[in-house]
Amino acid sequence: MKKILVVEDEKESREIMVDVLREQGYTVFTAENGRVAIDVAQQKIPDLIIMNVKMPELDGSEAMKIIRANPETKNIPILFSSAFREEKSAHLKNTKLENADFIVKPYNGEKLSEKVRELLKE
Repeated sequence: MKKILVVEDEKESREIMVDVLREQGYTVFTAENGRVAIDVAQQKIPDLIIMNVKMPELDGSEAMKIIRANPETKNIPILFSSAFREEKSAHLKNTKLENADFIVKPYNGEKLSEKVRELLKE
């Protein structure tokens, strides 16, 4: 069973994603910000990380840099999410997105599942 880490500071959004992913049969871990995400990623070694771009304490870009610096977590695919289309363009320009993708909110469960399967190569 594939493991997914959901990193989202908005509790309601996080819970919706968890429900969708668990319905698909994934084991899901959560983190409310980038700092917690780094710890969970290192402890659980997920198969995929879904991470909001803008979060308190440590944003998605900074968290990704730290996750990518660790040999055990550097190859984990990351799906970034944001409510702003403009942010996607800026983020893609400013971040090396090897083994990563981007989804713009709001999105439905079907779109999320499609992106997840794509990144997990299922």
